[in-house]
Amino acid sequence: MDDKIISIVVIVLVFVMVCFLVMCAVEIILGIRERKSDNSEPANNNQQNGIPVQPMFIPFYGMPQMQPMAPVAQQPVAPAQPEPAPAVVQQETAVTTPAPVVEEPAPVAEENESEVAFEVKAERQTLKQAYAELPATKKKLYDKLMNEIVNLEKVRCKESMYAYTVMQGQSTIARVKINRGIIVMDCTIVNAELKAYGKETGNKVKTKPTRFKIQENDDLAPAIFTLKVANNTALEARGVKPEANA
Repeated sequence: MDDKIISIVVIVLVFVMVCFLVMCAVEIILGIRERKSDNSEPANNNQQNGIPVQPMFIPFYGMPQMQPMAPVAQQPVAPAQPEPAPAVVQQETAVTTPAPVVEEPAPVAEENESEVAFEVKAERQTLKQAYAELPATKKKLYDKLMNEIVNLEKVRCKESMYAYTVMQGQSTIARVKINRGIIVMDCTIVNAELKAYGKETGNKVKTKPTRFKIQENDDLAPAIFTLKVANNTALEARGVKPEANA
């Protein structure tokens, strides 16, 4: 049953296509004949008369058909007018008056500007200059400290421009200086075991110094005691027995 239906549908489709092709062929033949009969003489006349022919398209198949176009009316061209000669413009020499020059007064420098711009820092005082400006009471404290340093056993003292250095062998045990009117002593206690460790391994261990600010008599005693202890430990590190402990 299904095969019969399919065969009927196919037959119908073939029949429709054949009819369509026949109709197309008939219309093409009729269009060609009409084009030959209509355009044989008018086409020649139109070409001789100078009338342009525009192709006309047949709907549905698009077959071109020649159709005369309406002549385009040409507008008369006006003759070109000569350009007027350029007028001679008389140049007038304008006299420009120079603007008056106003002289501005030179800026007056204030007295304080030079002081601020070129402010010079105060020079650092040497040890002798700082000692000379100490009051009498502090000079006595400084002299007592120097007397104790000189009497230490086997010390070497070195006075520079800004400080007084106390050494035991190659070790610095004290450094004295004066800062803003205050006597300052940095005392370093040498540890014999740390020094021996540094000699054996090559790794030196530095100890931080203890700072004493000597402004009164009460500040002098602990500073001198620590200085003596530092000298004795430095002697022991050198392998020298201090005379005070003999």
